[in-house]
Amino acid sequence: MRAARVVERRPLVDSSGRHVRAGSGLAWWGERLAVVQDDTRSLALVEPRSGRVDWVPFGGIQADRKADKLDLEALVALGSELWAFGSGSTPRREVIVRVTPGVGAVPCPVPRFYRALRDDTAFSGSELNLEGAALDGADLVLLQRGNGAPRAGRSAVNASARVRVSELEAHLGEPDSPPPTLRDVRVHPLGTLGGVRLTFTDAASAGGRLFYLACAEASPDTYRDGVVVGSAIGVLGEGEPVPIEHPGGRPFTGKAEGLALASDALAFVVLDADDADTPADLCTLELLGL
Repeated sequence: MRAARVVERRPLVDSSGRHVRAGSGLAWWGERLAVVQDDTRSLALVEPRSGRVDWVPFGGIQADRKADKLDLEALVALGSELWAFGSGSTPRREVIVRVTPGVGAVPCPVPRFYRALRDDTAFSGSELNLEGAALDGADLVLLQRGNGAPRAGRSAVNASARVRVSELEAHLGEPDSPPPTLRDVRVHPLGTLGGVRLTFTDAASAGGRLFYLACAEASPDTYRDGVVVGSAIGVLGEGEPVPIEHPGGRPFTGKAEGLALASDALAFVVLDADDADTPADLCTLELLGL
């Protein structure tokens, strides 16, 4: 039996009442979970047992309007650093933010890297929308979300690709240099949920396996939100994804955007309510048979 069940759900609110909003990426940073928000100027740090929330400000990064936001959609820990990836869906979003203890958050615009992602249409399809990143040995595995509108005779694709961490780090230091080579590009048909196409929203690695989240959102393109009918979790190369559900099998209709694994049987997922006034929720998932 394969199943993914929500066993706990809590809103992410700090002691002052300030809440995490638009949770879009999740990663372990030491013993806490880091949550990137796609439309604000801070990173949230969450103690998973108590739910305590602290903040790492992003300084002068402006994100008050949708057109201004960096749309940080993927988060990965690399040693003591966190890298938060913009989606690349507009020029403003062609950025990687490096978060370093004692230094803070430094935005690194890398338009040549994102141009390389976009130009490889086997990866980007009709519209680039980078949504997941996971460390796998010396590589980063990147996930493209296939929720774009058809364009120039191309359809949207869910795809994965690899880049060398060392090559991307060198490029961050010299963004005018050639970008890292995109390797092992693969397209992943994920199927549908409730009649709506599933598309990647995040990735995480555990035990040499690459887990992913996918959301069934009826969005018309990469810029506009749509109605969400559910989310699913799966392992790349290991069959179809499993719909996330409540205990007892009732469908779960939250928009799962960020994934971090405690083990191959327990996962944390952050939700995006697509409403700035509604706190993002942190869910604990029990994974069976994945």
